[in-house]
Amino acid sequence: MRRNGCYFYILELTNCFLRILLKKPLSFKNILNDMYAKDISRKIKTAKRQRSMAGYYTSGQPPYGYVVDPNNKKKLKPDGETAPIVTRIFKAALNGMNYSQIANMLTSENIETPAMAKIRNGDSRFLRNVIENDKRNEWNYNTVKQILQNRVYVGDMVSH
Repeated sequence: MRRNGCYFYILELTNCFLRILLKKPLSFKNILNDMYAKDISRKIKTAKRQRSMAGYYTSGQPPYGYVVDPNNKKKLKPDGETAPIVTRIFKAALNGMNYSQIANMLTSENIETPAMAKIRNGDSRFLRNVIENDKRNEWNYNTVKQILQNRVYVGDMVSH
């Protein structure tokens, strides 16, 4: 149909679309659900990004050496028990020790590992692995490496 030099295909397209909907209503619901999920995902990502930009900690667990501030659950503060260990790890690395040497030093001094610290604080996810392998206070070079490469320790707020 043509009016004032313009063609109107909208009615025809609408009729076609309605016929498709009547034949396959489930596929239309799936399309709407997919659009809804993508919209919610975008909103959550935007909210997390805004919280990170404001300096809030948005990840689940605080890294080794930190605890969630009881006065402000969105901020981290150094843990009085484990923060000095993190400081020692960084000082040892600055003095030229490699990951394995630092791990061996901490193991020989029987310093509590991050997994054992989490277990002591009530997080039981690491319990089975620690007990099965009987490595309660045995430091691994990968643990030291992760601590030294974690940007949170230099003041960056990292969201995972």
